[in-house]
Amino acid sequence: MEKDPRIGYEIKTLDHMIGRYFTNISIKNGMDQVTVMHGWIIGYLYDHPNQDIYQKDIEAAFRITRSTVANIVKLMEKKGYIQRVSVEKDARLKKLVLTEKAKQFQRQNYIDMHNIVETQLTTNISAEDLETFLRILRTMRTNLENGGEMTL
Repeated sequence: MEKDPRIGYEIKTLDHMIGRYFTNISIKNGMDQVTVMHGWIIGYLYDHPNQDIYQKDIEAAFRITRSTVANIVKLMEKKGYIQRVSVEKDARLKKLVLTEKAKQFQRQNYIDMHNIVETQLTTNISAEDLETFLRILRTMRTNLENGGEMTL
């Protein structure tokens, strides 16, 4: 069986479509435009309320570079979703803290929006096919992580 050389293209196209779908839903709900990544980060911080989360934790959790996280954090701070707060043990370290605006977004909208997108994505896909797809995606991610070329 010959490998389809368009795997990366198909994944990138699907990622773009998910982002656009998510943005359209947020606009229809009258919310400030929140990117998919902003939503994931808000969700991650929301799900870890009793932990100090730093930019390096976001880098590791989402497998994105330091410069990318720095840019995202700046924009999220500017939009009023997060604050960087000094910690007592080391004033140089700044933990990421959700603002009330971000908490409200998470409570009122993100979970519903996420479920809408997930439902739309998985329509007409059997549970078995979905599990196979997810297993293959995880294997591909592991292949890239173990390939030695990817640095975070």
